[in-house]
Amino acid sequence: MRFAGVLAVFFLIGCAGLIPVTLQAIRDYRVAKVYVASEAEIIEFIPINSGYDTRPGKRVDRSTRPSYVFRFTTKEGQVITTRGYDAYGGREAPSSEWNLISAGDRLPCWYDPAAPKKAVLSRRFNPHFYWLLAWPVCFMGFSGLLLRECFRRAVPPKLKGVEKGRRLSWRLPVIASQRAMTGCLGAFMVLTALLTCGFTLAALDYQDEVYKYRWISSVLGFNMNGWYWVAFFAALVTILFLWAFLVNLRWVALPEPVVEVNATQLRPGDSTSLYVRQDGPLKALDYTISLVCEINGIPGKPPARKEILAERKDLLVREATEFSLELRMPRDARRTCKSVPLQKSGQKTASSADLVSWFIRIERRVSAKTLLTSDHEILVGTEAA
Repeated sequence: MRFAGVLAVFFLIGCAGLIPVTLQAIRDYRVAKVYVASEAEIIEFIPINSGYDTRPGKRVDRSTRPSYVFRFTTKEGQVITTRGYDAYGGREAPSSEWNLISAGDRLPCWYDPAAPKKAVLSRRFNPHFYWLLAWPVCFMGFSGLLLRECFRRAVPPKLKGVEKGRRLSWRLPVIASQRAMTGCLGAFMVLTALLTCGFTLAALDYQDEVYKYRWISSVLGFNMNGWYWVAFFAALVTILFLWAFLVNLRWVALPEPVVEVNATQLRPGDSTSLYVRQDGPLKALDYTISLVCEINGIPGKPPARKEILAERKDLLVREATEFSLELRMPRDARRTCKSVPLQKSGQKTASSADLVSWFIRIERRVSAKTLLTSDHEILVGTEAA
């Protein structure tokens, strides 16, 4: 519960991070849809200056944000004097937009009919401001998932997606396969491509000149800023996912093996019939059917245990190939465990708690460097099912 309390605090911090972004979104909407147009007379220019070191101890550059005192008349005839520039307090406003404004000029303005003191001289919209949503959403997502696990009750392991078999009693679902991995790569490729487009739009929208990139901007002919670096690295990640997706796409058309058993849960030492059907066309250098146990926390490369049930070399499948085997669970097999209870402070356990999973693994080596793997989960418990 202490850990849950810490996670709850982090989750609330993430929620608090949404507040400034939400308030800015409300103001952007009101400026675009609710604010009423009027004409302003510029009274005074009062810039907001801030400094930062471009190099430690070398020089200090000054950043200037526009802020004007102006007055206007509402539709009701009320004369209002206020100060400001846009909905963002003048942050990142391009100097070419406000440099030529001086006292006495008359410009269009927009004011909030519910609070006329809230007025702007520019309805400029900063889309890249909303990338700030990334950190509170990630904060909330990570802490929320862990918090959910803290309050989740341990339930006996159960298989999902089991169907009636044609040869034996039950057909086991595919837990991991080449098609699923290729689909995940495609989804990540689309996601990173969207992020690349978003970062590129943010770079184009960023109008302030960055001092340390001034010579790059002069060579390239456009305003170079940090968002271009972010977009560049996002594009590299997108290209990497695209390459992996295209490499694996050629194997998606290969049929997945069908695995059937008479019992979906076995006790240590029990056995059951196993039926595997591989549809064609398929040409495999090696075709292996194995019983695999994966345990977390064991040093070395998984799986922790692997017993080969059947193996074929240079298998050529034109229509279909079938395997009828006997699956015997080892007598020292550990039972399936999908949730580990949290250990209290000072509490000692007889053995370390591990996540344990058992699979019937079908491996098809279709080329010297390509091994296609399909995992079908089976349960090991104290009772047979």
